[in-house]
Order: sequence, then C-alpha cells, then structure tokens
Amino acid sequence: MEIVKKDSSLSAAAYEELKRRILSLELMPGDIVSDFSLSQEIGMSRTPIREALIQLKSDGLLIEKNRRGYEVRRITPEDVIDLFDARDGIERTALEIAAEKGMTEAVLVELSEMNDKILSASMAGDYDKVFDRDSDLHSYIIKISGNTRLQDYYASILLQLRRMRLLTYFRKDLPKAAYHDHLQMIEMIRKDDINGALDILHTHIIGTRDDYLTIIKENIKSDRDFAVLRYLMTHNLNLASSDK
Repeated sequence: MEIVKKDSSLSAAAYEELKRRILSLELMPGDIVSDFSLSQEIGMSRTPIREALIQLKSDGLLIEKNRRGYEVRRITPEDVIDLFDARDGIERTALEIAAEKGMTEAVLVELSEMNDKILSASMAGDYDKVFDRDSDLHSYIIKISGNTRLQDYYASILLQLRRMRLLTYFRKDLPKAAYHDHLQMIEMIRKDDINGALDILHTHIIGTRDDYLTIIKENIKSDRDFAVLRYLMTHNLNLASSDK
C-alpha cells in the first residue's frame, strides 16, 4: 500500500509541475514533450510523468502525437470560439437554475465582493490575481446553481481558459470592462430582472471571446509569438508600454 501511495503522490507532483509549466507558457503552445525528455528535466522516473501526461491530455492541455510524445495544445481561434461558446451555455444555464431556486441578498453581496476584488487586483497590476478572482466569481455562479455536473464541466473548461486569459497582457483594459459588466449583471439580479442579467452575462462572455479573437489576429502570427506574451507576463508589461 505504501508503494501505491508513493507512486500516486509522485504522479500528482508531476501533474502539478507540468500543468504549471503549460499554464505559465514555460512550455509553449506547439512544444513537443515526452516522458523521456521530461524525466531528465524534472529528475523523476518516467512512470509518474507518463501518468501526468495522460491526465493533461484528458484535461485538454496536451495532444498525443504518436511516437513523438505529446504536443502542448495550441491556442487557436477555433479553440477560443469552442471554449467560450461552451462557457456561455454553462454559465447562463447555471444562472437560470440559481434564479429559479432564489438568490438571496447574501449571494449578491458575495458576488459584489468578488467583483470588487477583481477591480482591486487590476488596479494593483496583479494580473494573476485578476484571473483568480474573475474565475472565483464565475465559478460561484455555477456553484450556487447546485448542479454538480455543471460544476464538473465548468472546471474542465476553466482550466483550458486559464492559458487564454493570459492574452489579457496584450489588453490590460479588459479586467475593468469585465468589472463593469459584472456590476450591471448583479444589479439586474437585484432588480429581479433575470432575463436582463442573462443578456448581460451572454454579452460579457461573447464580448470577451471576440476580444481574444482580435488579440490573436493582431498579435499571434506563429507559435513563437507566445514568447512575446511570456515576456510581457514576466515583466508585467502591456504591449503599448513595451513598445515605448
């Protein structure tokens, strides 16, 4: 039993490390990885790394490439559309269910406080925290629906969206815009105008999708351009300031 527990722990550690590298763009979209090369880099045996790679493939972050190993999934316009459209459907369904069950003032206060934290993180220039707080707010909408399947589906989508949200480094005005969208949605819920809240949520999600599509079109011409994005992240810059 101790051996099984140790192997499981190693697999979990390998998974977390590789996930961190993918989400931070340390492993770039399009990079090819294998259990052999990674075992040498990380200093871990190939078995737990192989198990981690299988899990990351299941998460949608890797694509199997026959005998070459795995490819870090590219961030393409098609993926942006698919993920945001799926997100839109899940979040609006969750909000409808939550509204039918009844949303208390305590829930609205919680949403407002989460939204304030997004604005505070944006003003402080802490974009990792912006992503976390924004995820908290949208995940909370799913949670209050009480639908565990929606929560599971959303968790999978959220993991893949995490990398896409790094595109915000090209447009740092987006978090403040999101804050105002959330504010309007919460106000509509408070007025018991659920259709209005659903419309705002839909416009917010699809608007963000379209913003990311524009960013990709203007800034990502090849996989190598993600190195620019990683530089912006590392130095906490936006595109305009890096050009000065």
